[in-house]
Amino acid sequence: MSVLVMLRKGDRFWSKSFGKVLFAVSLLLSAIYSSTIFAVQIPKPSCDDYFKSNYPMTEFRLIGQGAAIDKRTNLTWFRCNAGEYWHSGQCRGSSSTMNWHDAHEYAKSFKGLGYSDWRLPTTSELKGLVETSCTNPSINPYVFPTVKAEIYWTSDDNFFNRYLAWGVFMFNGNDFGRHSKQSEYAVLLVRDP
Repeated sequence: MSVLVMLRKGDRFWSKSFGKVLFAVSLLLSAIYSSTIFAVQIPKPSCDDYFKSNYPMTEFRLIGQGAAIDKRTNLTWFRCNAGEYWHSGQCRGSSSTMNWHDAHEYAKSFKGLGYSDWRLPTTSELKGLVETSCTNPSINPYVFPTVKAEIYWTSDDNFFNRYLAWGVFMFNGNDFGRHSKQSEYAVLLVRDP
């Protein structure tokens, strides 16, 4: 408006042209801005494809009977989903989904690798497994061969609502704290060093 005040009164052609130019410039800027946003959001490769050419196991030390030690945290992870077992170098059986309370009970009763101190991971521990360079699921498939692009329970409940708990969506590694504890999700187990 301040620009239009500087124009002479009665110069309708100039003000109409200026309005059209301003409109065209705004369209051009929005197109540039939009294409920049879309260019940044290039789809990530699947982790199966990504790890064929990238460091397959540098962050983990694989030990017998289906365990992996995270070299960054020293935590020991069971490489199979709840309900599966490790045999002859791979996860076998079928994975189970369960509600949050049953997941805790499952972890307490799990006797894998001769240990009885397995537990659900915290949100930050489970997110520590997430590979940010790939998706579907966003985890190293050489270390965790049967993890699915689903929600996995964590041990953290929602501070504001005791009926909700946190889970990590392993498709892309996003975490959410608004899952009903009665919902049935997948489970990975971890133990302290």
